[in-house]
Amino acid sequence: MRKLLITSGLISILGLSACVQYEDGKPVEETDSDPKEEMSEENKAEIQRQQEEHDKKETEEKAEEERIAKEQAEKEEQERLEKEEAEKQKAETEAKEEEESKPEYEMIDGIAVFTDAKEPTLSENNMVSNFSIEMTDALKKHHEEIENGAIFRLANTLEDTYGNEEQVYTLVVYYSQDTIEKINYDNWPSLVASGLYDTADTVLVHYVLNNNKHAEGKGADNAPPIVGEMFGAEYEE
Repeated sequence: MRKLLITSGLISILGLSACVQYEDGKPVEETDSDPKEEMSEENKAEIQRQQEEHDKKETEEKAEEERIAKEQAEKEEQERLEKEEAEKQKAETEAKEEEESKPEYEMIDGIAVFTDAKEPTLSENNMVSNFSIEMTDALKKHHEEIENGAIFRLANTLEDTYGNEEQVYTLVVYYSQDTIEKINYDNWPSLVASGLYDTADTVLVHYVLNNNKHAEGKGADNAPPIVGEMFGAEYEE
């Protein structure tokens, strides 16, 4: 019986010895680590790096797309503004050409008639002096074309006591053909603010302009009937 027990113990010891691994003649302790798990840990950093590179590239591509889109939007906005400016300039040019193409005077009963209509935004003096300057320039420009005298008329908007507005001729100036031919246009007028009235044959001034310092009424009896008919009449475009 003792022999049997000893034999069993030896077999157990040998069995345990057979399970021990040796390296360089020395036993190696076993570990619970899994090579596959160790490989995953090693790749984790690489995967993280690749992900970061991908995210960075994606961010840069998005930023580039946004930059291109912004530049395109700015370009389109600039083109729109340039187009609007070009259309505006074209419209202004066409309007100016149309205005310049209009005759500066019309012929009524064989007399050259120059007309100016102004809103009551200026003082009486400024209105009357500006009219003198504009009309003397017109006469200097066209005097050689005129053959039967000229009329210069200014229309203003008047308001009655009931609040009704009406545009009428408040200043009418007449030049006979003899007077037009007497003028030395190189030196005329001597006073631009009143020159139109100083050398005129007839000046008719509406009472709303009586306080002006440049034009005084004169020569009403020597003017053709059409001059008196225009004075105070309603302005028609």
